[in-house]
Amino acid sequence: MAILLILMPRVGISSLVAFFQNQEVEEKNASPLVLSFVPFARSVTPMPARRIISLKGVRRFAFAAVITLTAALAVPEGLIHVLKILDDSRETAVAAWIAPIPDWLSPRRGEIHFLQARMARRTEDFVVAKQRLAWAADSGWDAAELQREQLVLLAQQQQFSEVAPHWLELLAGSGSDEPEIAHAFTLYLLQRVRISDAEKVVTAWLQDYPDDPLAHQDRGLIALARRNWPVAEQAYLTALKLDPSRIEPHRRLADAYEHMLRYEDALSHLDRVLNLAPGDLEAPLARANCLSSLGRVAEAKEQLQYFSASHPGNCDVLEALGRIELRTGDIPAAVQHLASAVQLRPEDAELRSILGRAQRAAGDLQAADENLAYREAAEKDLTRLRDLRVELGQRPANAALLTDIGEITYRWKSRKEGVEWFQRALAVDPSHERALEWLQRHNTLSP
Repeated sequence: MAILLILMPRVGISSLVAFFQNQEVEEKNASPLVLSFVPFARSVTPMPARRIISLKGVRRFAFAAVITLTAALAVPEGLIHVLKILDDSRETAVAAWIAPIPDWLSPRRGEIHFLQARMARRTEDFVVAKQRLAWAADSGWDAAELQREQLVLLAQQQQFSEVAPHWLELLAGSGSDEPEIAHAFTLYLLQRVRISDAEKVVTAWLQDYPDDPLAHQDRGLIALARRNWPVAEQAYLTALKLDPSRIEPHRRLADAYEHMLRYEDALSHLDRVLNLAPGDLEAPLARANCLSSLGRVAEAKEQLQYFSASHPGNCDVLEALGRIELRTGDIPAAVQHLASAVQLRPEDAELRSILGRAQRAAGDLQAADENLAYREAAEKDLTRLRDLRVELGQRPANAALLTDIGEITYRWKSRKEGVEWFQRALAVDPSHERALEWLQRHNTLSP
């Protein structure tokens, strides 16, 4: 059944080429792609020659050599053909089981390395994919096919500056790589706050692959960008129904539930994240926030203290601990943790306001007044920031608006997040003067 899939006509994202030809999806003045492969690194150790001592032995050896040579030439050809069919039908697991046979029989065949590179890329084993592409290039495989494969590899790794001049080419010839190209292009568009265009890509992708969990995951990501929590919930639940082992839908679903004030539901999915990825850095903090919102303050504090012990100096954890300690009346600990957080992010007006409240409770009125005055000075801009975020929903690709948000964020919330907003503005308009000035100022101030 899977093999028959390749005989079915697919329209999908290739149907969007005409639409995006009229859009600026390709970066201006982008550098062309240059193939860069390491030399072929395999060495072949010759087998020691057997000594032939009789004519009968010579005849037997010659017959065996002919049979072996015929098998070595015929079997790889047949298996390579099967591999290509499996590859086109995206049966990567089966193809990976067969691939070592022709690989062993004919180790310097460029086509084998090329197919192995594609299989490794689809399973996100990018190191092996790069090495196999290098071997395929050294074996003389077609340069055009190698360049396209390298483009898809770069797209999957989100190296968009190198892929940018080639998006239309990838969309038009997506073939069996449609899911990987569609996912990369969706992320590229979302980085540029082109939410409606990203939605067009995912809709076209789902026409060909309605049961692809990654497509539904990206549909949820678009819904989160629109702050449409119920649609995000439905998309992520569908993705998890198709593949319960995926971590990202659990994480994003928990985020949606937290915004919907469904904290128990959020906790269940955060627990799944930690079961699947015990070393995850985001889930413990999100889990503590949910516990605190449910009034389970002692559990939240315990979660944060445990996480803080293994990740000292995390500003978000220090802030969360300080908030809980202020709430429970542990004023000295609150001041200690909040002051440490402010040292890491001194521009954050809200954080300094909380520290000011803790300092006032501790009797340090001079320090409290200084921090509370800083928050008061930020009030007008922070109020405007809330309005700008609402306006962003109507004008998501406006470079001036993105820069306005970045400027206020940089001054009064987080320099790191402010820089990200300036970069978004430049993705929309690479020559936007104010965004460039702010980035230059940041680079000058940064150590």
